[in-house]
Amino acid sequence: MLLWICRGIAPVVLTKCYDVILKFITEKYDEEWINMAAEFKTLTILTVYVGEDVYYQDKPIYKCIFEEARKAGIAGGTVFKCIEGYASQKRGMEKHFLINFTDPINLPVVIQLVDKRERLERIYPFLEKNLQHGMATVQDTKVLMTDYVKGRAAAMEKLEQEGKE
Repeated sequence: MLLWICRGIAPVVLTKCYDVILKFITEKYDEEWINMAAEFKTLTILTVYVGEDVYYQDKPIYKCIFEEARKAGIAGGTVFKCIEGYASQKRGMEKHFLINFTDPINLPVVIQLVDKRERLERIYPFLEKNLQHGMATVQDTKVLMTDYVKGRAAAMEKLEQEGKE
């Protein structure tokens, strides 16, 4: 209702309107709720860059990396198929006149895995041994602890505790 009252008022008057709204909110809700800070947790992102035409044991390596991540109990991951890229080879820039839709077209693929650094380190040996054509980067990031993330983290901790017993 207060926002409706403030419609069409000149910008100079809007500061007064803001003060009225803030006063209304502080009277209605306690001060702690308004100043409540969001909770963040530091996690690590492992990013792997490969081509979709790179294989390991008759399977695309990005699928093998994803399977290894699941086996290692890594919290989550995503595979992105990209439209173009370059490094030692150009990817996605070739002209294809006759395309067999079952064959890879040499496009770049990015795999991102997110978890605690200790869990991500479980697949480092696999990457060091088998990532012949690609690159892996590791970086820390802040994750907003939503209810879903908190629930997922609790479930992962429970599974880890059961595994130790």
